[in-house]
Amino acid sequence: MNSRTKIFMGLRSVGVAVLIVSILAVVSKTATAIDINKGMALYSENCAACHGAKLEGQPNWREQLPSGRLPAPPHDASTRGDDFYETPPEAVWALMGVEKFSPTIWEPACGKGAISNVMIEAGYKFQLSDLRDRGAVNQDGELANVENFLNSKWRRNTKNQPAMDMVTNPPFKDANAFIAHAMREHRPRKIAMLLNMNAMCGTENADRNFWMDEHPPARIYIFSRRLPMMHRDGYEGPRSGSQMNTAWFIWELGKNGKYPSKPSEMHRLDWKEFVPETAEAGGDE
Repeated sequence: MNSRTKIFMGLRSVGVAVLIVSILAVVSKTATAIDINKGMALYSENCAACHGAKLEGQPNWREQLPSGRLPAPPHDASTRGDDFYETPPEAVWALMGVEKFSPTIWEPACGKGAISNVMIEAGYKFQLSDLRDRGAVNQDGELANVENFLNSKWRRNTKNQPAMDMVTNPPFKDANAFIAHAMREHRPRKIAMLLNMNAMCGTENADRNFWMDEHPPARIYIFSRRLPMMHRDGYEGPRSGSQMNTAWFIWELGKNGKYPSKPSEMHRLDWKEFVPETAEAGGDE
């Protein structure tokens, strides 16, 4: 087996979506023309035959084939939308089982309220915001504020008081920027973000280097059992099991008012241990 065949088989084994994300990551503010050309060539050689030269995917890609497989889906921006994937309640129950938060929490990517609704039932209060109005309301019936979090400004109640704690599941494509902006601009006492474990990997993203190398999370709770699948909003195809490894990443201000730079504590977490007796849990992933 030659090296090219090995590379192709490896791409198939981990999924072409990972390759797409890697290519898009190259096309950043710091990308050079050489980087972009390499990414385009890689996609053209290994992906375009199925996913299309313009990322359009194959016809009827939501319809299962006789073989049980699905046609190659599109990867263009119009199909992906705002990277809106609702957080399963199992993730939130587990988080509340291991961390405590301020009485009022800010959820800056609240979607339809998947995180806030669960935590409001537990007694927390929320201020909500999102890039789109998806109908989420807080405990007082107030609609979410529509804003781009990455353009949001300082929200301290007083000059010396940190902003309220923050809990969110940021959009995948903007996760590094979300984390860095929260820490630099808003500086909550505690931040909890649900992330793909791959968020820790890579060296070319300046925001990732900032939060991973300079101010790593105080604690990382890795789900030993994969969370129920988070399908993209509006997806109507067959439901599938999750292939994504996720974790809650927790940052907490030190007594000196800074996010520490010491190594992260790592914990394995089984979400099934935190499901309320009266609730119906998702699938066993």
